[in-house]
Amino acid sequence: MHWTTKSIIAMFLLVPFFLLIPTLSKHFGLRSETGMLMWFFGTVVGIVVWSLYTNQLEILSIKAPALLVLLMGIVFGAAANILLGQSMVVAPNPGFPIAIISGNIAIIIILAPILAYFIPQFFDVEKITFLRGAGV
Repeated sequence: MHWTTKSIIAMFLLVPFFLLIPTLSKHFGLRSETGMLMWFFGTVVGIVVWSLYTNQLEILSIKAPALLVLLMGIVFGAAANILLGQSMVVAPNPGFPIAIISGNIAIIIILAPILAYFIPQFFDVEKITFLRGAGV
């Protein structure tokens, strides 16, 4: 399956989550942090089950890059998602905070070629065209 197809499917799969957390918080008293925790716990369980099913789980051979990602998730991921959950509950529309955090796309698009220039061993240089951006 092409990366754009996977991205579009993932986009639609995330929509219920972004609508569910503020609704449950406002109408049923579920704290946004609890909702986020349950979502991510469910995500971890789902990924482990999928990884076991496809024999892609590397949990017994965790290497330094995986530990770096774990540490970043603990620090940056937790802070970002707590703030996102809290802002979705009080925003006039739960899509507004999501639109704002999607600004990270512009930052990534700007930083990627700069990082590719300075540390090409870690970042690929990619020619950006309209067709490549559309996934063709």
